[in-house]
Amino acid sequence: MNREAAVEPTGSRLPLLASGLALGIAMLALVSLEYVDQRDALLGSLQAQARIVGESSVPALVFDDAGAARGSLDSLRSVEWIRGAALYRADEAGGEPRLFAEYRAAGEDASFARRSLDTTGFAALDVTHAVSVEGREVGYVQVIARPEELLTRVGRYFATVLAVAVGALAIAFALTGGLRQRVRETEHLLQTRAHYDDLTGLPNRNLFNDRIQHAISLAERRSGTVALLFCDLDNFKVINDSLGHAAGDLVLALAAKRLKGAVREADTVCRLGGDEFVAILENCDAPAAGRAAEHMLAALAASYVVDGREISVGSSLGIALYPRDGTDAGQLLRAADTALYSAKSAGKGTFRFFSEALDRQAHERMELESGLRRALAHSEFVLHYQPQVDVASRRLTGAEALLRWASPEHGNVPPARFIPVAEESGLIREIGQWALQEACRQAGAWRARAPGFVIAVNVSARQLNEPGLARAVRATLDLCGLPPNQLELELTESALLTHAHEVNENLRALDALGVNLSLDDFGTGYSSLGYLKRLPIGRLKIDQGFTRHLPDGTDDAAIVEAILALAGAMDMEVVAEGVESEAQFEFLRAAGCDYAQGWLFGKAVPAEEFERLWLTKHAAGHAPAGDERALPGTSN
Repeated sequence: MNREAAVEPTGSRLPLLASGLALGIAMLALVSLEYVDQRDALLGSLQAQARIVGESSVPALVFDDAGAARGSLDSLRSVEWIRGAALYRADEAGGEPRLFAEYRAAGEDASFARRSLDTTGFAALDVTHAVSVEGREVGYVQVIARPEELLTRVGRYFATVLAVAVGALAIAFALTGGLRQRVRETEHLLQTRAHYDDLTGLPNRNLFNDRIQHAISLAERRSGTVALLFCDLDNFKVINDSLGHAAGDLVLALAAKRLKGAVREADTVCRLGGDEFVAILENCDAPAAGRAAEHMLAALAASYVVDGREISVGSSLGIALYPRDGTDAGQLLRAADTALYSAKSAGKGTFRFFSEALDRQAHERMELESGLRRALAHSEFVLHYQPQVDVASRRLTGAEALLRWASPEHGNVPPARFIPVAEESGLIREIGQWALQEACRQAGAWRARAPGFVIAVNVSARQLNEPGLARAVRATLDLCGLPPNQLELELTESALLTHAHEVNENLRALDALGVNLSLDDFGTGYSSLGYLKRLPIGRLKIDQGFTRHLPDGTDDAAIVEAILALAGAMDMEVVAEGVESEAQFEFLRAAGCDYAQGWLFGKAVPAEEFERLWLTKHAAGHAPAGDERALPGTSN
């Protein structure tokens, strides 16, 4: 399949061929000029000889002495390259001149009638000279040279030039041998880098395009099939962020080696970039592609040893088939990518085949992402506020700001549907900034009517990884006139696993600023007592999944009591989410929970309704009485 390497020998000879061609052209030009110079020189010499003979033949022509004329012509015998000569005498009656005397060199036996010798052709040398007496022409002399003389002279020059050129070329070839070798090595390196990945040695995207097109063309001629398997490593970003890029590079190199070993020798494995790999399997139907996917996933699932550490990295894989899912490289790659996204959404560590349903989902996701961009531009997001109360007194202490999206195209979109898309597309950063500013603005407006009111805002992992988060929060607080201790930022456990340095720096800066930090949905993610001790977190929020079955759920009750005991030992406060009944509330109060929120006290409502229910009808710090505490609606 490495067809691009076949042209390298010819390419390395091209400079030599070009040099030879240039020398050949130069030699042709030099020889042509030498031919013209030598021919002019011979013609000049012939002209001089003809003039001498003509001047010596004047008495012979005047006195009609043919013998003397022949004697004058015989003087040319000393010039070997003269072929022959003739002396013509003018007719006194005005007729055609007649041959008066002639000289023929050895081997020339033809009669020397006027122009009888062949004086035409490329190398012909023929001159005439008029013989005059007192201004009257009495005849003329014709001298013809052998063309061999001219050719001999030019031939000697050509041989000299050729010898010099060949010698120069040989010397140049010998002296530039090392340079040519380095040029060949550089060309090979550039060729390799243009088609292969430096880190893994696998074909890169450029060569992938060539290989997949070749596989498709072959399958089209043979009515065959091609399987494209798109794979990436799960949570690879965590390795880069926690162990460094050198460790990440080592994992990628090992993963590439495992993938090559998991497929047939004739199959092609390419690295498209980052932690994305593709395999091109020719003559492969759906069942065979599924088996290959299982082998690839199993190979990647084995642990890696990096710097003495054992690391487990899973992978997900999407499969597209030619011609069922696409007829060109672009269509197949998009289909496999869509299937990969489905596999990752299904929980990772698995594979999915492309289907029309997945294609529809992908288009819906694209439309949702476009809608989110429009929502930011056209202010379609709003915040709803759900009250948080002190468990001991049931008094209002603050509220959690919850994002809502009323889309003109999609209607009221649930957060569970659009938040993942916002996180994957990176829009969560801008949306999170807007939500923080709007919540602080609203809390600042309520500050006079609700002293000590704390507004809780969710912060995404992307925001937490942004350098200068504390400065941006401080600027927002100053703009809105809100003290730092009346803002609570809710973090997710998964956000604490990435970009450890930036996360730690931001959390310490926020803590130094005086902002409250809480850990949302505690116990549902990658819970670690280590970061509870290391990071300045002051509050834990018990996920509603644990409070839903209180007080009857024995396991849930034990987990809640354990969280409360842990928080008490670490001097942390606890907020219980999803409190919907008095029985749940009483259990939490008896267990020593500090704060609660949920339908029992109120659903998340727009700012105006929250203000009417909690800040107008009732004094700040008091919960609404009667049925208003249990307003129906969506859960927090």
